[in-house]
Amino acid sequence: MANRKQQRARAERLHIRSEINRRLFRATRVAQIMHITCCMSARTRCQTVTALLSSAISPKIWQNCKASSTSTDKPHPEAIPHLHAGGFRTSVTGGSHEER
Repeated sequence: MANRKQQRARAERLHIRSEINRRLFRATRVAQIMHITCCMSARTRCQTVTALLSSAISPKIWQNCKASSTSTDKPHPEAIPHLHAGGFRTSVTGGSHEER
């Protein structure tokens, strides 16, 4: 009789242990999927915003460059916008070197 109780108790412990392991594995997998989804969502949002900004800004910049160019279709070198830490600059002339 004692042997049967020990077997039942051992079987119960094994069942509980396997259930805990199963739930831990599932929780870990869900966390991995959520992390991957979050990273992909952030990357997609970043790429989408970049594409939208690029498509909205580029034609306007090109129009400004064409308008400020001389008789040729190529923009004057000083009219080409330059990207710097604060955004686009339309000219690099004037001011000290530190202001650029």
